[in-house]
Amino acid sequence: MIMGSLLMQEVSRQKERIRAMLEERQRNTVPKAVTGTQRVDLRLVGHTSFEAKTGGFNLVVDEPGDRGGTGLGPAPLNYFVLGAASCLMMQYARISIAEGVPLDSLEMTDGAMSIRGVVEATSR
Repeated sequence: MIMGSLLMQEVSRQKERIRAMLEERQRNTVPKAVTGTQRVDLRLVGHTSFEAKTGGFNLVVDEPGDRGGTGLGPAPLNYFVLGAASCLMMQYARISIAEGVPLDSLEMTDGAMSIRGVVEATSR
């Protein structure tokens, strides 16, 4: 019961933070400059294999065998597509939180997206 209460409090805090962010964006026609940096460190560990470090995570980057790699990890293009797709999905999740739309699941597979949950039309 305590965990459920803490989870609801966190969801409520995130909902208010996201709602405030969206309202701020609507008020400002000129976007604010993005601040901060994302650090990525890469190190060659094999013929086409790289070790990548970012945000406290260690990743392996490689090409598949048919492209001259060893297939030890996803190819650079896989990471690129993953990054773009996850940014899109993150925005869907944040907007659903801000709008109070509960989602049972949110998936994207083979470039086709599936959204399941309770979606109600509300007038505002």
